[in-house]
Amino acid sequence: MKYLFAFIILINFKVLANHTKIDNDLINLMSNNKNTEIGINYIKQHEYDKAINFFLLEVDKKNMDGSVNLGLIYEYLKNDYIKAEKYYKR
Repeated sequence: MKYLFAFIILINFKVLANHTKIDNDLINLMSNNKNTEIGINYIKQHEYDKAINFFLLEVDKKNMDGSVNLGLIYEYLKNDYIKAEKYYKR
């Protein structure tokens, strides 16, 4: 039983560590300025739905950086390449 518990903890740590690396890689690719800072902070806190909603509002304001950042989220986190391309082209 204790080996199962240790295995579960190890797996959870591995998944979390990998997820944090993806987040850091994503944040390094993003355009960071005063208009995108809030969305990037959501990603740092692993609140991806809030980040998507924030960047959607920026897209509606015709903010190109918000559109590119949204494309990066769809490409790297959601693996939805069709939506990613849509926002990259905006």
